[in-house]
Amino acid sequence: MDFLRERAYPWFKETALCVIRWLQVGKNGKLALILSSSPEIHDKNLEELGMRWWVGFSFTWMSELYAIQQNGEAAAFQLKLF
Repeated sequence: MDFLRERAYPWFKETALCVIRWLQVGKNGKLALILSSSPEIHDKNLEELGMRWWVGFSFTWMSELYAIQQNGEAAAFQLKLF
């Protein structure tokens, strides 16, 4: 429990505070990052760039997010794309 209180929580708290400073309210009223979270994209959207910009990690990461949501069909689809 000491690790969580003394090391993990302070680290996550500072990380969250850092990211919060980067957020801005978009035209749709939702928070959005003012910086690209992926430097190779240079603030373009992936639909515009096409799938050549995606890497295997992107597909497996999306697959895991769907699996966590217990959406096996969407998880499997992401892996098939890769």
